[in-house]
Amino acid sequence: GIPTRFPHPSGFYEVLASKRWTHMMSLTPHLRVPPTVALPRMFVERNSAEAAEHALAALALVRRSQAALRGEPVPEGPIEKGVAKLGFSWEALDVKLWEGKSGLQEALDSLTQAIEISQEMTGQPHDLESIIVQEYMPHDLELRLYVVEGKVEASIYTKFCRIKENKEFGDFKELFAQEEAAASWFGGDLDALQDGEKKAREVTDHWMAWVQAQTCQLPPAIRFDYFLGREPGKAGKAFVWTLEICELGFSMLGEKNLPRKVFGAMLRNCMSGLGVELAEPEQEKDAAPASSDSADPKAKAAAAQANGDDGSLQFVYVAVPLGDGTREQQSCTGKYELVPKQKPQGQPLWAHTRGDRWLYFGTDKMWYVGDEEEHGMKFKCDQGYIRHKGLPSTLPPSLEGPWERSHPVTEEWEGDASIVVSHEPIPAEALKAATKGGKGKKKK
Repeated sequence: GIPTRFPHPSGFYEVLASKRWTHMMSLTPHLRVPPTVALPRMFVERNSAEAAEHALAALALVRRSQAALRGEPVPEGPIEKGVAKLGFSWEALDVKLWEGKSGLQEALDSLTQAIEISQEMTGQPHDLESIIVQEYMPHDLELRLYVVEGKVEASIYTKFCRIKENKEFGDFKELFAQEEAAASWFGGDLDALQDGEKKAREVTDHWMAWVQAQTCQLPPAIRFDYFLGREPGKAGKAFVWTLEICELGFSMLGEKNLPRKVFGAMLRNCMSGLGVELAEPEQEKDAAPASSDSADPKAKAAAAQANGDDGSLQFVYVAVPLGDGTREQQSCTGKYELVPKQKPQGQPLWAHTRGDRWLYFGTDKMWYVGDEEEHGMKFKCDQGYIRHKGLPSTLPPSLEGPWERSHPVTEEWEGDASIVVSHEPIPAEALKAATKGGKGKKKK
């Protein structure tokens, strides 16, 4: 026979793309699938209100059964919130958030009859036999684990930051550093995020055993997505739910090392059994030799400035511990990438990889980290969360003396030696601190 090599053996590919695994494995406790049911479309076509009742009753049964299988208390009260979604659909399209029976009925009508696209009603073109209905699991972020030839090769942290008017998920963000994700979306509790990722990797091992039970072979690559959240009242602890299993061909979100690993594994899998010996791919070479730890910091910064086309730093790293500040100030923490062809006040501009913070040169000749407000003003302003006096021909990582942050109560600028702005990634220890309220942004 002729084996299917991409993306997977055809039968298994159909199981993944249809998302049928969600309701099929919902009662397998260690796989951590949220309560999920398959609602036959014939029920919706006959009477969507009655169909919503059928789905809610089945969801409640699954939730009770899950609790019994795990030896946990049965959750109290009815299921009030969830999602309805279609199989053979990607990128969070055809996923509708619902609340209550009437909201579920509306979601079912939208997914089976007509849906609004670009402010126009469009008939649903699919002929799927069932609608997937799932309880919504509150969470802090989503974790993507990329498994290549049986080994987790990368983890990426993502989040849909808002619910659109049509009840779909929008404003997608991604982060590549665990410390950034903890600071931005996990309340600064790095230990809890590490606990959640550890649990997700354990669940991934179970899923990989399940995958091989379906195919009798190790897939070249596959992606597992999880909901991660902080355990209420338990610092350093997190919970995990399985969100998605993505077939080979998944998005890698620009992670620079993944394509070589994934496509190399895919090629080896395609050529296996043919007697063809594949050469090992060449390792990527660094653009410049690494500096020794004992090198002068200013010299290291100067060497790094060759990354941009105009001599500017390609990346700048910022760490703003909570300390006596605010969550908004701490959200300035992260990796900033040079924005090409934009120079406010004649100086380089860097954007946070999350897309909601900018490191810019103000009209008062001070460097600031601001947000969408300053972006909307095209950076013709002098305000932000943190700042430092600018010096001629000196980029932010080379500035001497402490950066300042706005006091959350008095709004006065105060020096804070714990704030770090560097041309190199910043250790996680620089991000641990206690939580404060407020916004902590200084305006004139």
